[in-house]
Amino acid sequence: MKNRRYEKLLCGALLAGSLMLEACAGGNGAPANTTESTALVESAADASAAESTEAAGILDADVQDKVNQLQDLISENYLFEEDEEQVKESIYAGMIAGLNDPYSVYYTAEEYQKLMEHTNGTYCGIGALVTQNRETGIITVAKVFSGSPAEEGGLLPDDIFISVGDVDLGSMDLDLAISQYVKGEEGTQVTITVYRPSTGEYLDLTMTRRVVETPTVEHQMLAGNLGYIEVSQFDSVTADQFKAAVDDLEAQNMAGLIIDLRGNPGGVLDAVVSMMDYILPDDIGNYSKTGGNTTLIYTEDKNGDGDCYAASDGHSVDVPMVVLVNGNSASASEVFSGAMKDYGWATLVGTTTFGKGIVQSIFPLEDGTAVKLTVSSYYTPAGNNIHGTGIDPDVEIELDSELATKSNISVEEDNQIQKAVEMLTTGDGLVSHISSSKTVVTVEDTDGEAACKGQKHMQLTAQEAMEAILPALEQQGALACYQVQSHTETEELRSRQVQYQLVSGGDSSANDLINLDYDMGSGQVHSVLIQMSDRANAELAFCELIRAMAAAFGNTVSDADLTDTTTQIDALADGASLSMQSDIFSAQAGVIGGLTIIAVSASE
Repeated sequence: MKNRRYEKLLCGALLAGSLMLEACAGGNGAPANTTESTALVESAADASAAESTEAAGILDADVQDKVNQLQDLISENYLFEEDEEQVKESIYAGMIAGLNDPYSVYYTAEEYQKLMEHTNGTYCGIGALVTQNRETGIITVAKVFSGSPAEEGGLLPDDIFISVGDVDLGSMDLDLAISQYVKGEEGTQVTITVYRPSTGEYLDLTMTRRVVETPTVEHQMLAGNLGYIEVSQFDSVTADQFKAAVDDLEAQNMAGLIIDLRGNPGGVLDAVVSMMDYILPDDIGNYSKTGGNTTLIYTEDKNGDGDCYAASDGHSVDVPMVVLVNGNSASASEVFSGAMKDYGWATLVGTTTFGKGIVQSIFPLEDGTAVKLTVSSYYTPAGNNIHGTGIDPDVEIELDSELATKSNISVEEDNQIQKAVEMLTTGDGLVSHISSSKTVVTVEDTDGEAACKGQKHMQLTAQEAMEAILPALEQQGALACYQVQSHTETEELRSRQVQYQLVSGGDSSANDLINLDYDMGSGQVHSVLIQMSDRANAELAFCELIRAMAAAFGNTVSDADLTDTTTQIDALADGASLSMQSDIFSAQAGVIGGLTIIAVSASE
């Protein structure tokens, strides 16, 4: 008996339940932006009768007898001529449908050929992203690209596809609906009937198919040096485009970053893994399944086997960050969002995501047909499988209803983007970022005791750090201090945080804070966050902390060097930031909404 052979053709991909319609299908025999793994299954036609019976599973003698009975009844009684091939195909399709899994599908040879059409530019689309609710079969427009046939034809986000021409789409598999009916030869017309929930209308929209080249990543610098990157889907080229966008924004002194994944239906797993790797540091060990490196995502099949992906590129982006999501952010978008949320590296803003946490593979058969099957689940670093539930944002905000009828929305009028801007231009946004970016991870020391690793110690305890800062503040501004929050312990990280609120003249200001993160065992500080409405006070606290650090390391720091540093901080405009590095400390200072915020840690 021949062994069945599984040959991976497209590895590391997630099905988003959606398909890019803006351009022609991809080359190399694969559909454009397809998100399944594909395998080739050899025929087992030469298997022995005994082996066939053993492998038959549900196709036992009783089932075969019943099929024969049904065939006899059809042959003897059916009025019309039987299409035997169609009956056979329906039997195969019914077997997969019996799994009651909306993501598992049987493809006839014709359907599979169209799905995998190798094209030279003849078969083109309309320039829209769509998603399908696999429970209801409803196909919904997630995004309409600017200047596309879809925009010219009047298609809007949230429109629901009803039919294409005289073909009722019903609960038709999305891939088939797009490859067979929406795509077509360049220059030909397609009429799509849609239901528009915002108006309750049924509309016939006619579009002319053509090649529409749209980048998967677009970026710009917003006011206040806030970077904005929109990722429409995760294609094979997306990771490189994303990294180039990040590099360009960093070269412009980006102080914060908004990553927009709204309406992004997912795509290639390798792309999203590479992008997460570029954002996250390599050594966050909180959920490590890979010997200490930052876990990005892992998968498990029915046998508990799977793959684990970890950060390894040595690059990270350490600025305050917001990820925008909505109900059409699916699959690979949820992989990205889930990791950012698990590690506290970004704040999620928007609405609950789609909720797809399973992976499909396509298995072509030798007769030209194929089967798509769900083969594994994927998990976020913290072990969450979000299938059927999605990911809830940290800050929930719906898109304004009047914007739902527009195909393209400006940054200025987009209330969800403006909420993200607000998060990054207030103290809370930067405080949240500093707390997450200074995460301390645990390792075992030589005595078997948990010890902190990651951020180096300042060689100061929390008490020593405050004893260095407070007298100078009291002398300059008659500031007193009290502890507003008892020690917050994070046992698995072996760290504590303590926050002090500053009081002047009997009036407290919730914005004037000093936050210290330190080791539970040694008591030594890893990082200090200074946040004050008076820039001079923030600079004074910073200088006294650096003097104490230098002394603890057996060094000194000159007044001239500190003056140079404070001069740089003085020059910061609102929304701007700068990074500082010396032999003993690294720091990031920013002015956000009138607050001066300085985060300090020991040099690596």
